[in-house]
Amino acid sequence: MPAVASVSKTESTIVLTGTDFRTTGFANASFAGVSADSVTVASATQATATWTLGVPINTNASKPALSFTNDAKTQTFRAAVTPDLLNAVSVSSNSAGLECSFAGGCEFEIAASGLASMLKSKDDVEITVCERKCEFN
Repeated sequence: MPAVASVSKTESTIVLTGTDFRTTGFANASFAGVSADSVTVASATQATATWTLGVPINTNASKPALSFTNDAKTQTFRAAVTPDLLNAVSVSSNSAGLECSFAGGCEFEIAASGLASMLKSKDDVEITVCERKCEFN
């Protein structure tokens, strides 16, 4: 059975390293409840999961999920994943300190790797300002 022994991440990928990865058929991965946009299996020991909008954020370390399905889609093999991964929100820029009129109309921008993945994929994740939900743009 496939097993993941280590994980590493970049802004948009998680590289999973382990043993007995299936090099034929289909591979799927998810993290923090969000499915990867693509998974590339490079060898029986390495796979790379990619999220176009960035690796989803999580506030508590959790295990990524990795599974393989045979060509006929009749068997699925779930990899045993040992390591946890933390991708805490890290705001790389924002437009804090704005001075706006009471009537509003100001734009406030937050840039954080993986935040877009969470906002687009999960209904229970949102940003609010003054108790109003912000629209994703």
